[in-house]
Amino acid sequence: GALGVLMFIVGFISAGWIGISKLYKLYHGLPNVLVTSNPWFYIALTVMIIGSQLFLAGFLGELILRSKREKERYLINKTTGNF
Repeated sequence: GALGVLMFIVGFISAGWIGISKLYKLYHGLPNVLVTSNPWFYIALTVMIIGSQLFLAGFLGELILRSKREKERYLINKTTGNF
């Protein structure tokens, strides 16, 4: 879960940086390219998607772990003295 959040934040900041640099270049009349022509855009998008999936997997794992804690996982029928 924590790794997923970290990856999502890094991807979001990267995508924000790409968008801000595009707007800066447009405002100052500098030559610019499409955002989708930049390979870093796709890397940032992929990192955000993987981060979301990791977060959801961790969140679901925590939900499953918490829901099973109240119940006894193993019922001991009898005790032997072999140990």
